[in-house]
Amino acid sequence: MRRPLFILSYLVVVLLSFYGPRLVFLQPLLVIIGGLLFLYSIGQMMRLHGLFPERHDKPSDFPELLTWGPYSLCRHPFYFWTITNQLSIPLIFGSLPGLVCWLATLPFWIIFMKIEEKELIEYWGNKYREYMRKTPMLPTPDSIKRYLKKRDRNI
Repeated sequence: MRRPLFILSYLVVVLLSFYGPRLVFLQPLLVIIGGLLFLYSIGQMMRLHGLFPERHDKPSDFPELLTWGPYSLCRHPFYFWTITNQLSIPLIFGSLPGLVCWLATLPFWIIFMKIEEKELIEYWGNKYREYMRKTPMLPTPDSIKRYLKKRDRNI
Protein backbone atom coordinates (compact mmCIF):
# COMPACT_ATOMS: atom_id res chain seq x y z
CA MET A 1 0.00 0.00 0.00
CA ARG A 2 2.81 2.43 0.88
CA ARG A 3 4.73 1.96 -2.35
CA PRO A 4 1.87 3.09 -4.67
CA LEU A 5 1.13 6.09 -2.42
CA PHE A 6 4.84 6.93 -2.37
CA ILE A 7 4.94 6.91 -6.19
CA LEU A 8 1.67 8.85 -6.44
CA SER A 9 2.93 11.60 -4.12
CA TYR A 10 6.05 12.01 -6.26
CA LEU A 11 4.04 12.10 -9.49
CA VAL A 12 1.68 14.77 -8.19
CA VAL A 13 4.54 16.98 -6.95
CA VAL A 14 6.47 16.54 -10.22
CA LEU A 15 3.45 17.22 -12.44
CA LEU A 16 2.37 20.30 -10.50
CA SER A 17 5.95 21.59 -10.59
CA PHE A 18 5.63 21.97 -14.37
CA TYR A 19 2.53 24.18 -14.16
CA GLY A 20 1.34 27.40 -12.62
CA PRO A 21 3.09 30.49 -11.39
CA ARG A 22 6.85 30.41 -11.02
CA LEU A 23 9.06 32.18 -8.53
CA VAL A 24 10.96 33.75 -11.43
CA PHE A 25 12.85 36.33 -9.39
CA LEU A 26 14.37 33.53 -7.28
CA GLN A 27 14.72 30.98 -10.10
CA PRO A 28 18.55 30.93 -10.43
CA LEU A 29 19.05 30.55 -6.68
CA LEU A 30 16.27 27.95 -6.39
CA VAL A 31 17.74 25.89 -9.25
CA ILE A 32 21.09 25.75 -7.46
CA ILE A 33 19.60 24.97 -4.03
CA GLY A 34 17.11 22.47 -5.47
CA GLY A 35 19.78 20.78 -7.60
CA LEU A 36 22.15 20.40 -4.65
CA LEU A 37 19.35 19.08 -2.43
CA PHE A 38 18.31 16.65 -5.16
CA LEU A 39 21.81 15.23 -5.64
CA TYR A 40 22.68 15.10 -1.94
CA SER A 41 19.38 13.48 -0.95
CA ILE A 42 19.71 10.84 -3.68
CA GLY A 43 23.20 10.04 -2.39
CA GLN A 44 21.95 9.74 1.18
CA MET A 45 19.03 7.54 0.13
CA MET A 46 21.40 5.23 -1.77
CA ARG A 47 23.76 5.12 1.23
CA LEU A 48 20.87 4.23 3.56
CA HIS A 49 19.52 1.64 1.17
CA GLY A 50 22.93 -0.03 1.30
CA LEU A 51 22.39 -0.69 5.03
CA PHE A 52 19.25 -2.72 4.30
CA PRO A 53 19.19 -6.45 3.64
CA GLU A 54 18.31 -7.44 0.06
CA ARG A 55 14.73 -8.10 1.08
CA HIS A 56 13.40 -5.40 3.42
CA ASP A 57 9.62 -5.26 3.18
CA LYS A 58 8.90 -6.05 6.82
CA PRO A 59 10.69 -5.74 10.18
CA SER A 60 11.49 -9.47 10.31
CA ASP A 61 13.66 -9.05 7.18
CA PHE A 62 16.20 -7.14 9.34
CA PRO A 63 18.62 -9.14 11.51
CA GLU A 64 18.79 -6.25 14.02
CA LEU A 65 17.02 -3.02 14.87
CA LEU A 66 18.93 -0.25 13.12
CA THR A 67 19.79 2.38 15.75
CA TRP A 68 23.31 3.36 14.72
CA GLY A 69 24.71 5.67 12.04
CA PRO A 70 21.98 7.77 10.44
CA TYR A 71 19.42 5.93 12.60
CA SER A 72 20.96 7.58 15.66
CA LEU A 73 20.08 10.97 14.12
CA CYS A 74 16.41 10.14 13.64
CA ARG A 75 14.12 7.10 13.45
CA HIS A 76 13.24 7.65 9.79
CA PRO A 77 16.27 8.91 7.88
CA PHE A 78 15.11 7.33 4.61
CA TYR A 79 11.76 9.15 4.82
CA PHE A 80 13.58 12.36 5.75
CA TRP A 81 15.80 12.19 2.66
CA THR A 82 12.83 11.19 0.50
CA ILE A 83 10.87 14.23 1.73
CA THR A 84 13.94 16.41 1.10
CA ASN A 85 14.33 14.96 -2.38
CA GLN A 86 10.68 15.59 -3.13
CA LEU A 87 11.10 19.22 -1.99
CA SER A 88 14.01 19.68 -4.39
CA ILE A 89 11.78 19.15 -7.44
CA PRO A 90 9.53 22.23 -7.09
CA LEU A 91 12.58 24.23 -6.01
CA ILE A 92 14.41 23.34 -9.22
CA PHE A 93 11.40 24.48 -11.26
CA GLY A 94 10.65 27.47 -9.01
CA SER A 95 7.09 26.20 -8.89
CA LEU A 96 4.66 27.65 -6.37
CA PRO A 97 1.99 24.95 -7.03
CA GLY A 98 4.69 22.29 -6.65
CA LEU A 99 5.75 23.73 -3.28
CA VAL A 100 2.15 23.89 -2.09
CA CYS A 101 1.62 20.28 -3.19
CA TRP A 102 4.84 19.24 -1.42
CA LEU A 103 3.56 20.87 1.78
CA ALA A 104 0.25 19.04 1.34
CA THR A 105 2.07 15.68 1.17
CA LEU A 106 3.84 16.18 4.53
CA PRO A 107 0.94 14.89 6.67
CA PHE A 108 0.87 11.73 4.54
CA TRP A 109 4.59 11.14 5.16
CA ILE A 110 3.93 11.46 8.90
CA ILE A 111 1.09 8.94 8.58
CA PHE A 112 3.43 6.54 6.71
CA MET A 113 5.97 6.86 9.51
CA LYS A 114 3.33 6.25 12.19
CA ILE A 115 2.09 3.13 10.38
CA GLU A 116 5.64 1.85 10.09
CA GLU A 117 6.27 2.55 13.76
CA LYS A 118 3.22 0.49 14.73
CA GLU A 119 4.70 -2.43 12.78
CA LEU A 120 8.10 -1.89 14.38
CA ILE A 121 6.61 -1.82 17.89
CA GLU A 122 4.70 -5.02 17.15
CA TYR A 123 7.89 -6.74 16.02
CA TRP A 124 10.63 -5.22 18.24
CA GLY A 125 8.47 -4.36 21.29
CA ASN A 126 10.15 -2.49 24.15
CA LYS A 127 13.42 -2.31 22.26
CA TYR A 128 11.73 -0.05 19.69
CA ARG A 129 9.81 1.91 22.35
CA GLU A 130 13.12 2.70 24.07
CA TYR A 131 14.62 3.75 20.72
CA MET A 132 11.58 6.00 20.17
CA ARG A 133 12.11 7.58 23.58
CA LYS A 134 15.75 8.44 22.78
CA THR A 135 15.55 9.32 19.08
CA PRO A 136 13.27 11.83 17.31
CA MET A 137 11.10 10.81 14.38
CA LEU A 138 12.85 13.31 12.09
CA PRO A 139 16.08 15.28 12.64
CA THR A 140 15.97 18.09 15.18
CA PRO A 141 18.70 20.66 15.91
CA ASP A 142 19.60 18.71 19.08
CA SER A 143 19.78 15.34 17.35
CA ILE A 144 21.93 16.84 14.58
CA LYS A 145 24.35 18.30 17.16
CA ARG A 146 24.57 14.95 19.00
CA TYR A 147 25.06 13.08 15.73
CA LEU A 148 27.82 15.41 14.52
CA LYS A 149 29.58 15.38 17.90
CA LYS A 150 29.50 11.57 18.01
CA ARG A 151 30.66 11.34 14.38
CA ASP A 152 33.53 13.76 15.02
CA ARG A 153 34.73 11.64 17.98
CA ASN A 154 34.80 8.57 15.72
CA ILE A 155 36.93 10.22 13.03
